[in-house]
Amino acid sequence: MILKQGAELERRHSVKGQKDKIDILTLLIYSGFELKKYNKLILRFKLGNYMNELRNVIEKFDTKDVDYLDMNLKKFVNWKKEYIKLLK
Repeated sequence: MILKQGAELERRHSVKGQKDKIDILTLLIYSGFELKKYNKLILRFKLGNYMNELRNVIEKFDTKDVDYLDMNLKKFVNWKKEYIKLLK
């Protein structure tokens, strides 16, 4: 996740950056991502802004790309609402 976020930050305003956002959400939704472990790693490597950037990717995800996540819009909106609560 940290490596994918680094790529997304570098390519944020490009087609590849958009694909990185889709990849990040796919990892969060389907991989069994462990937020506590992630938080420890970003603290250990002094990547404090990565948590805010993760929240940013989720909050600003373009809903026209929801089909790439193999979800319908309603399911995504519900997932997003719950995951944002976990990040606070």
